[in-house]
Amino acid sequence: MRIRMVGLAATVAVLTGGVLATGGGAADAAVPTLQITAVSSEDYPLVVVVNSTGEVMGWGEWSQDPYNGQPGDALRVADTLTDGYAVYGYLSADNRVATTSGHTAVYVSPWVGPNLPENHTYDMTICAQRNGLKITCKSHPVTS
Repeated sequence: MRIRMVGLAATVAVLTGGVLATGGGAADAAVPTLQITAVSSEDYPLVVVVNSTGEVMGWGEWSQDPYNGQPGDALRVADTLTDGYAVYGYLSADNRVATTSGHTAVYVSPWVGPNLPENHTYDMTICAQRNGLKITCKSHPVTS
């Protein structure tokens, strides 16, 4: 787990230097522009939420085989900044949702499973939300 979290930290550090996808809207000037980047590695897909000042607000992660006997094909999210936003993760396969809503940052949700049929592709969607409204979202394909 330590190696994986070090990899996550390195990935997040790289992302804050250059974000690939942008979300947010001009309709509400009080809402900062949020950027979401999807990243894939050999080990796990990761989606990172970054605010307009380059701070990482949170992330969503998919894992075919989580640690320590947790269920396979699981999703989790994290909120890394005390800013009033929550991070939500959704999976297209079923009604599973991982969220940081109702928790104080810094918070990592538990893994949300259970196992899915092997070798299927689904969409993992990660959203930054405030007051129950999706501010911006990014989908990324994941494999069971």
